[in-house]
Formats: sequence, structure tokens, C-alpha cells
Amino acid sequence: MDIIDELKESYGNHFQNLFTKLMKQKYANGYQSTASNGAIGDLKVDGILDCNTAFAIYAPEVFEETKLVNKMKSDFSGFMNARSKGYWQNIEKYIFVIKTYRQGVTPRVLSLITDFNKEFRVEVLTMDDLEILSSSDLPFSKDGKLLNEFKNDMVKILEYIIKRDFLAEPFDIYIFDEIDILEEKWSSKTRLFSNIKINEIKIDIFENLINLGNILLNHGVHLLPNSENLVFRDSGDTPEKGWNLRNVLPNEINKIRINVRDLLDELWEIKQ
Repeated sequence: MDIIDELKESYGNHFQNLFTKLMKQKYANGYQSTASNGAIGDLKVDGILDCNTAFAIYAPEVFEETKLVNKMKSDFSGFMNARSKGYWQNIEKYIFVIKTYRQGVTPRVLSLITDFNKEFRVEVLTMDDLEILSSSDLPFSKDGKLLNEFKNDMVKILEYIIKRDFLAEPFDIYIFDEIDILEEKWSSKTRLFSNIKINEIKIDIFENLINLGNILLNHGVHLLPNSENLVFRDSGDTPEKGWNLRNVLPNEINKIRINVRDLLDELWEIKQ
């Protein structure tokens, strides 16, 4: 029986322990469960991820919406009260983990989540979400957040390079500046992926982009009049240069564009 099947069959403390097991499998020491501490209890937090995301778990043996709503109100109120007393100051998001036997959550619960968000960022996870979590790569982790940022930064320029015939079409004069800016940003130690595969994809992408720039600039480009576009300079003024222009250069550039296409596909297949 896999952990999702176990979660479906469990409730109460057993469910909470299994949730901790799942989170440990995904995030190792990034996730820590909360131990109750005397009179102050657990301060309405059952676990913490990356020191900035708190989880409150509700998994009764018999599900009743009214009890759930009252529990959510009590937990959220207690959490916010704890923050007012100096606890949980680094927490940026509060997530309810709710076990139900139906898909989604009721309008009443969603309305309550909306109300909570007027005071603090609150989300909800159901069994459907836990199944996705079980088969996905680090959706709440630092890598997951970095991956989403990296995709947003790179998709436009990668798609531009894939579609552009650089030897036959004018291209944006600022494209190589953009590549340099992005390469500098993503070389920072604050943007290193702990996932080796993602980091290798990042490195391969920038190696291909920089190589493309070097090839084009070394062979010569010039600015089109009254525009912000460059065009490849046809410098086949000797038999050797002409042969290179017709045979070597197109293959080099097309190889890079194919590499970029494959790397973009690989990047997009990584689950967040």
C-alpha cells in the first residue's frame, strides 16, 4: 500500500503522522512537524516547511462541514493570536490540510478561506492535492519557487530563439543583452537549485544561448537602418567563407535551436 492509499484509510493522529512522512519524503529536513508543548500546545501549527509555510491538519474519522468550519476558525484565530504575541513571525503562508471523501471543498469553506486571506495568506489542500504532491517535484520548496521564477524569466526568450531563423531574418538588437542579464541573475548563489537535474538544465540553457551569441557576433551582424533589429552580415567574400556560410554556420545555429527546444521541453516537464 502506497502512502496515498494509507492516507485515504487513516484519520486523526495517524493521518497527521502519514502526512509528516510524505512531507519528509519530499523535503527531508525542510519539513518539521510541531510537538505540543505543555499549556501553549502547538500554537495552531502542525508542521512547518522551509521556515515560512505553516500547515494545520484536519482529518476526522467522520467528516462534518460545520465541525470543519469551526475548527478552521479556531485554528486561524489561534494562529493569528500567536503571531500577535511574537510567534511564527517568519511564516508567510498558512495551509489547511483537509481530508474529505469528495473532490474539492464546499463553497462555505472556500468563502471562509477568502475571508481569511483578507488578514493573511491562507490556502487549502485536499486529498486530490496530496496525490499531486506525492507525484510532483517540490511544489512548496525553494526549488519549486525558483523553478517557477526561472520558467517565467526564460520562456519568452527561448521561444524567440527556437522560432527565429537568424541567418535569414532580422532579430532583436537587445537579445544578447537580455541573455547576459539573465545569465548573471541565475549565476547568483541565491538562485542555485538543490535539484541536480534542474541545475544542469539551467547551465545547458545558458551555454547554448551564449554560444549562439558568440557565433553570430563573430561572423558579423549589422544594424538595420531606422530600427532596433540586427541582421546577419553575408561575408562570404571568399570561397572558404562562402562554403562556411552555406554549410557549417546553418548547421551550428540549427543545432543550438534544437538544443534549446529540447531543453525547454525538458524544463516544462519538471513538475512543480
